Amino acid sequence: MLLTWIAAASAGWGLAPMPIGDYSTDHGVGYGGVVLANWRPLAEEPPKLSLGVQLMWSTGTFRDHWLKADWRVNEQWRLEGVAGRRAWNFTPYYGQGNAPLQARPAEHRYHYEIDGARVLLNLRRRLAGPFEVFTTGFLRTARIGTYEGSLLLEEAGIEQAVDEGLYTSLALGLLIDSRDRLPSPSRGHLAEVSLRGSHPWIGSDWTGGGVNLTERAYISLAEPLVWASRVSLDLRWGDTPFFASHILGGSQWSTLGGPWLLRGFPEGRFRGDAAAVGTTELRWLAHTLSIRKHTLGLMPAPFVDVGRVVVWGEDVAPWTVHGDVGLGARFVWDEEMVLRIDTAVGLETLETGAREPSLGIWFMFDQPF
Repeated sequence: MLLTWIAAASAGWGLAPMPIGDYSTDHGVGYGGVVLANWRPLAEEPPKLSLGVQLMWSTGTFRDHWLKADWRVNEQWRLEGVAGRRAWNFTPYYGQGNAPLQARPAEHRYHYEIDGARVLLNLRRRLAGPFEVFTTGFLRTARIGTYEGSLLLEEAGIEQAVDEGLYTSLALGLLIDSRDRLPSPSRGHLAEVSLRGSHPWIGSDWTGGGVNLTERAYISLAEPLVWASRVSLDLRWGDTPFFASHILGGSQWSTLGGPWLLRGFPEGRFRGDAAAVGTTELRWLAHTLSIRKHTLGLMPAPFVDVGRVVVWGEDVAPWTVHGDVGLGARFVWDEEMVLRIDTAVGLETLETGAREPSLGIWFMFDQPF
């Protein structure tokens, strides 16, 4: 692997290009790159401004392009944002709740098409000590296409494409951030609680709300070992479009299935009115390489993910839990940037009662939490 850092002409700027990729049975092999730029007035301080751009495609007609910014305005205020276009001809949709899969489904039964813009803005204000308040705005445009015989059309009781729409939501929350460093803390917590809502008053075609509680903990077991965990509880009510029903609330982007939560399952595999998800990792900084004036830390990270979704009125055993085990490889550049490869295997349940492995391989930027 080649990971480079190129100093820009003006003092305090750095530029880092990195390859990224992933693999899933839904969109095939993903490939592309990320370019990140940091500006820090003083070498010993965290970056004042971070900018990033991603271009990503896949062999399964998946496209995810975005621009990202993180601006530490001053000691109290911080503004984070990402805007881009996401399009996917074979977006997975497996229905609401914990339904098993057909052993041999018809072609594209669990797929639909989506194309549109996505914008996420997060404004944080530090209060006394580790306490902060934040407000998050989310916008998603969606142009939807369907396939004959798809589960999405079957649930809707129609035989034509689902209409496009605009989904917006606003959230307000409180968090406690006592982490010692980013992006790979060795001790501390990031706990938050937030309330969110969508309404035509803010331009949304849907009206609904939700509440999210998330706790992330980092404990130093020994000098090179860190035990990291995350627990999230999420509840929603009212109307939420199906294309956003797998996205959890909170100050950071996360979805049920995919590279952030339940990594052994495809993105959107589980959707419901409520969700409880837990993740634990053992991060071991096994070795640090010196490359000129920079360092590259090599960090294996075995992990376990478990989760449960609830749909009110669903006839399913209360002990129905989904989980996966996996191994991550993290490459930490100058203790500031992380390139990760996570491989996870979950067990999928079929309508016949059989179980079969589900594989997720994710090659991307940043720690999962």
